[in-house]
Amino acid sequence: MFGLKINKNTVRRAFNNTKNFIGDGYHKAKSFLGDIDTGINTAKSIYSIINPALTALLGDTHTNEANKYVMKNLNNYESIRNKVMDSEEQINKHYQHISNELKKNKIDIGL
Repeated sequence: MFGLKINKNTVRRAFNNTKNFIGDGYHKAKSFLGDIDTGINTAKSIYSIINPALTALLGDTHTNEANKYVMKNLNNYESIRNKVMDSEEQINKHYQHISNELKKNKIDIGL
């Protein structure tokens, strides 16, 4: 088919190219999400510092209303963050399982 021989080397090269492509995307996404997490934590710290001033200037009613929305959004963020962390854990488990099974069967494709 199109002059391509499918053998152990071509399969290994295809898996390595795929692994490198996915790995690069994974590391960039993980770095990006880490930056977002750092930003959220900084925003939480800033909000906790300015909250007493907001209460003094706006009163308890308005500050409590703002706190309700802030807490709702932080809870939503934490929920999404936990789902992402759980997904990463599952991906790592699957990768380790596949890698171990290939090694056990003496199949070396560069994983």
